[in-house]
Amino acid sequence: MSASIFAAVEMAPRDPILGLNEAFAADTRAEKVNLGVGVYYDDNGKIPLLAAVRAAEKARLEAMPPRGYQPIEGPAAYNNAVQGLLFGKDSQLATSGQTVTIEALGGTGALKVGADYLKRLVPGATVYISDPSWENHRALFESAGFPVENYPYYDAASRGVNFAAMKAKLDSLQPGSVIVLHACCHNPTGADLSDA
Repeated sequence: MSASIFAAVEMAPRDPILGLNEAFAADTRAEKVNLGVGVYYDDNGKIPLLAAVRAAEKARLEAMPPRGYQPIEGPAAYNNAVQGLLFGKDSQLATSGQTVTIEALGGTGALKVGADYLKRLVPGATVYISDPSWENHRALFESAGFPVENYPYYDAASRGVNFAAMKAKLDSLQPGSVIVLHACCHNPTGADLSDA
């Protein structure tokens, strides 16, 4: 029997955040609390489904019409709502056709698709991620062949966004730079940009 075609693939470094779950599982202390990945577990180690979420899912399922395939770019109503959320409902960016929004795999999957696509469009660009950021964001863009640098984001003293430092850095970037922003629920700080 021949060796696997994957035998020569070098193992990527383990994700330190996801590794916390393994360390948590190995910890025998009864008073432990899992604060690793952003999922709430109850005292029995189960992910509870809130009654309000269950009711909303049931109502949505009962009201859902039969459906076929979605358009390749995703449902237009959803994409338009996302643009409104990101840029403001009445923003010129959202209404002028200057932006394109497509539905993608959640989180990491969307970044991987985006990184590979951007490498075709702007192969010489530098990608900028927030400081701090989840390090798999860096790894995804580096694996696509981009150099990755940081822009200032979090201010520990105020426990919020250091907008002045972030804006100063972003204003200094070369045209064609790729900037990775977290639209909401900034990972890992939870500090979001305001509507202003």
